Amino acid sequence: MTVDAEVIERPNARPAKRRTTKKDQKTQNSAVEAAGAAETPALQRAIKRVLITSPKGGCGKTELTKNLAVAAAMAGFNVAVADFDRQKTLKKWWERRPDSLATQIELYEGQMASPREVYQVTDHDLLIIDTPPGVEDHPEQIKALITAADYVLVPSQPSISDTESVAAWMGFVRTLGRPGAFVLNRINKSATKSLDIAKRDLNKAGLLCPIEVPQYTDFDNAARLGVSVLEVRGMSGADDIQAVWHFLRNQLGL
Repeated sequence: MTVDAEVIERPNARPAKRRTTKKDQKTQNSAVEAAGAAETPALQRAIKRVLITSPKGGCGKTELTKNLAVAAAMAGFNVAVADFDRQKTLKKWWERRPDSLATQIELYEGQMASPREVYQVTDHDLLIIDTPPGVEDHPEQIKALITAADYVLVPSQPSISDTESVAAWMGFVRTLGRPGAFVLNRINKSATKSLDIAKRDLNKAGLLCPIEVPQYTDFDNAARLGVSVLEVRGMSGADDIQAVWHFLRNQLGL
């Protein structure tokens, strides 16, 4: 895969993308408050927050975050992502995004020390929040992010160690009164027996997205270009991501 891949662009390049800082967001919020009764419908929209979280590393949280964000943007929603992972993989992907892309996504850099900053992000239809794998390292901060979410997606690989861990995690999510679902991610399509067992186990523990996402090299190929598999014609995984987005959209009532 090279930069010569057929990336879906729009005729006129979009304005240069920008990363929003805490100071920027406070300025935006002040403008909204000053608008008062004269607010436009765009400023009055109720944002939906989706948290991607799992106690297991390597389950593809960032992969789902960026691809679902693109799917939502392609569906016409004003989308932002928030990167709370100290490795900032999501931020690095966003910085590689070509300015000529048809889909626009705004990035917010989060700090686990200040999880309630997500409440300051308001001028969007949808905010998808990426989290670090070490949830036990930030128990109160993760709890605050879960509480702020309208919906929680918990990705899992199909191994027994993964499904046991995320089943317990979903139980914790439910104690906080937040709706959520599992997504089987990075699966081996040929390992049908282990996949069936994982589906049964997760169905016992909570709602399971009916579409699983296979492990395709195109996810990495797209990431290297700063795009989603949905933004390059013919990439594997695009239909799977689109189906997971439809599931999520229905759960959010969008």
